[in-house]
Amino acid sequence: MRWHGLILASFLVCAAVVCTIENPSIAQDAKPTLEELKRSGASRSRYRNFKTSAVGTAVPKPRLDEFRKHIGPVLARTCVSCHGPKKQEGNIRIDNLDPNLLTGKDVNWWLEIAAVLNKGEMPPADAPALADEDRGRIIEWLSTEIQLASAVRRATSGHSSFRRMTSYEYNHALQDLLGLPYNFAKDLPPEAASEDGFLNSSEHLQMSVAQFSTFRELGRNALRLATVRGDRPKPLHWSVSMKAASADSWKKHAAALAKIRKQHKDNPEKLKQALKRQEDRHRARHGGPHYKDLAAGTTARVSWGYPGARYAWKPVDTMPPTPPVSQQVAIIPARQKLIVELGDRAPDTGTLRVRVRAWHIPIASDRHPSLQVEFGWQASNDSHASVKIS
Repeated sequence: MRWHGLILASFLVCAAVVCTIENPSIAQDAKPTLEELKRSGASRSRYRNFKTSAVGTAVPKPRLDEFRKHIGPVLARTCVSCHGPKKQEGNIRIDNLDPNLLTGKDVNWWLEIAAVLNKGEMPPADAPALADEDRGRIIEWLSTEIQLASAVRRATSGHSSFRRMTSYEYNHALQDLLGLPYNFAKDLPPEAASEDGFLNSSEHLQMSVAQFSTFRELGRNALRLATVRGDRPKPLHWSVSMKAASADSWKKHAAALAKIRKQHKDNPEKLKQALKRQEDRHRARHGGPHYKDLAAGTTARVSWGYPGARYAWKPVDTMPPTPPVSQQVAIIPARQKLIVELGDRAPDTGTLRVRVRAWHIPIASDRHPSLQVEFGWQASNDSHASVKIS
């Protein structure tokens, strides 16, 4: 795949958002105060009744048979050697924990076990590996039991802290821990809202095997962004001045003039007319992006094709000096693009820094011009895409 590189796009955008708050208890022409809004919102909340949703008419029971048949044997095979009668690393003994998470005395220990399994901390690297199927089965059983215990606590007027982080909590936690500004939770599924519109209700924040796998992969990707392995890759630099970019256009213009002079060298009148037509064409105003020589007043249309990225600009290993201001410039009209070809040397990962020296020509309008940067790639002559990065 080859990169056709940066696309500088000139555009104008205008948008407006109107938000109206309606409150039947307040006159439409009166602006509600914060206290009035608080009272109005509280009057509609179901929490005023202090009622909790019932689990059901049947008395919930822990799934102890499933634990004895599937979960207990896996824990005995992989965990008891370090957390059993002979050795209790971390002061935890698994073989005698009460598997009843509804009314048992070892709920906090099971929450610790769920946490280390979710984070992949157990078993340790030097212990027998825990198969993904077994890990998934344990997490599924723990998630279901924790969810049921949470519902039972709420139904008996208690409170529950058995829940996972919301997407935004997880995102902010990783940003704070790693000091990185990225949106780590953008690939997580949307949260289910409670009856009152809250996204952090423990009724909906449980952890399935699929969610566990997604959270773990996102956490690993976050650590890859925050840590460095191997040698530092060498940076690549492209420096493209419009003087260099337009050089071929002026050569073509000079070649066209030389051809006319040779063709009409014996007819001064025709020579004069042909040279004038050629000069007029190279001073014409273009509707698309074009180069202009400010000193000579000549112009040349910008064209771009994809002959296998054959004419791409070559990068260098050291930062080149900033090119001086020249009389040759590129003019990008509104909603037009100027493509700078970078070839196939752009790395797949890393920081992309773009610096553009630009200015605008004042126009009779109250709108302000702006410049946008896109990064695109070309896989073949008929397959390409671009992404706006600014």
